[in-house]
Amino acid sequence: MKKTYGETCLIELKVGDRVKRIGDGRVGVLKDIKLVPNTRHDVANRFGLVAILYVKMDSGSVQCATSDKFLPLVDEPYDEFYPTAHLEKIE
Repeated sequence: MKKTYGETCLIELKVGDRVKRIGDGRVGVLKDIKLVPNTRHDVANRFGLVAILYVKMDSGSVQCATSDKFLPLVDEPYDEFYPTAHLEKIE
């Protein structure tokens, strides 16, 4: 079932979904996601892992940025995501 970000934050973003860049509100299509270390060392007030998003913008350029630079579109339908139900798939 699909839900919008306006309805719930329990959605899953997948390659091919549209997202919005925070700040200028430009829209693009999510092309890839990579989970990588944020730093080489355990630094206070830093996240240990960060998701890097590769987003093809409507202008045709590809933006590479950490996940905190993008948001789902409020009225776009996305697949629902329930973390506890996902556990059953990986056990």
